[in-house]
Amino acid sequence: MSASAPTSASPSTFGKERRLARRADFLRVQASTFRVGTRSFVLLVACRPKALGDARVAEPPARLGLTVGKKVGGAPVRNRVKRVLRECFRLWPAPGLVPPGFDLVVIARGSAAGLDLARARAELEPVARLLARRCEEARAALARAEAAPHVPPAR
Repeated sequence: MSASAPTSASPSTFGKERRLARRADFLRVQASTFRVGTRSFVLLVACRPKALGDARVAEPPARLGLTVGKKVGGAPVRNRVKRVLRECFRLWPAPGLVPPGFDLVVIARGSAAGLDLARARAELEPVARLLARRCEEARAALARAEAAPHVPPAR
């Protein structure tokens, strides 16, 4: 292994394996009905589908996707909101804002522009338990979908 080869990300970083990057992943999470709203954010959660193959593989880490539109403010304001949200997600105490194996998309509302890290954490703290419940509902829905027999479409 070369010296520059990435190893598992330490908790002090926010690596690529913890970010949603593909549009298809965003659309899958946004199509989910498992959501929680706050004054400044809408949080959507979806269980990541199991990868085909070895069942002994540990669950992948939770991933975060951010949607911060122009209603929040100009580019510097939007970038600051994204930095604050990533830091909030990174520093959340174990097991995290969402458990491993889940994708979380946070949509910022206009009132998110003035939030700093402490106020963002304070706004997310009360909904953390509800978000955990939504994760369990999403996991149960995925299990039901995987257990249902596959019926090929009629011709």
